[in-house]
Amino acid sequence: MVQRRPVRYLAGGVGLFLAVGVGVGLAQNFTLAFLIEQLVEPGTNPLDSTVVGLVLIVDIVTPFALGPLVAGGTGVVTGAAYDDRPGGAALLAGVASAVGFIAMAFTALLLTFMVIGQYSSGGGGGGGGPFSPSAIVPVVFQSAAPMAVVGGAAAYIRARLE
Repeated sequence: MVQRRPVRYLAGGVGLFLAVGVGVGLAQNFTLAFLIEQLVEPGTNPLDSTVVGLVLIVDIVTPFALGPLVAGGTGVVTGAAYDDRPGGAALLAGVASAVGFIAMAFTALLLTFMVIGQYSSGGGGGGGGPFSPSAIVPVVFQSAAPMAVVGGAAAYIRARLE
């Protein structure tokens, strides 16, 4: 019997989420920078552009939409490795999915908000607009619970297949 180390699957699941977060965040960063450079007058708030604002909303939603897909993949791989222990597979994949989602979401959102901050500097309006990036922090932690459920369920189902 092959020795399976739970830490490897935990790290692998979190690593998968983190890799997706970096890819999504960088793609969003480059896209927003391009749109700001093309559509926004230098020195003005980039969020004054409707197109930039709409793309930012899509960029914020994207990690949350990808989370269940990555959690499902993490669960399937973990469930296949632990097909003799469906409960353990579900727990392991659930933890990896919750922690991994938090890492993915914060990475993607940080890379997205960095570009807004880069182009917003210098504008004199003290409020910075109606959107506060820090307001999304509780939502990320709340959303980790459904990701844990998806990852755990996928692992359990896969482990039960013969």
